[in-house]
Amino acid sequence: MLAVARLPVLLSALHSRLPCTSLRNARRCLMAAAVAPQNDPASTAPSDPIVQHVIVRTDLTGPNWSAGSIITQCCHASVAAITLHMEDELVVAYLQDMARMHKVVVEVKSEAALAEIARKLREANIVFHEWIEQPENIPTCIATKPLRKSSLPKCLKRLPLLRVLTTGMPTPPQPTSSTPAVEASS
Repeated sequence: MLAVARLPVLLSALHSRLPCTSLRNARRCLMAAAVAPQNDPASTAPSDPIVQHVIVRTDLTGPNWSAGSIITQCCHASVAAITLHMEDELVVAYLQDMARMHKVVVEVKSEAALAEIARKLREANIVFHEWIEQPENIPTCIATKPLRKSSLPKCLKRLPLLRVLTTGMPTPPQPTSSTPAVEASS
């Protein structure tokens, strides 16, 4: 509902940059707006960019948790954190500058560590959305509402960037230089 209520304002801002005269060419206009330079001072503060942080558990393993399914959890949390706060001026500025969106994905090792980060974010008055996979009721990740880099709490600064997502699923063997790859015959 909030996204629909915000649509006329976003379309008006878009129309001020590009002449979208009909719904028929709206997709082309939206794509052009995503790469068009922005003149909005709220969105072009390179020294203090607007950033969304995603905190993901790396202990989720097994056949139900492929790398893709874990990344999907992060996407769900990110979209939820933005959608639930569409009226916030930082969220609006973040969305208006699509070509320069910043996201930082960091990792925690367990459900308890994710819960501790959630507690610290609440203490620091940082707005976030915790994604809980249903129907299993498993907390998988947290996404903050986009915020200025300067207002990043210490609890997030100390977390390592997500480097490798291992899911416990077996990796198929890769051909080596000593074993020639077998090509399928047609």
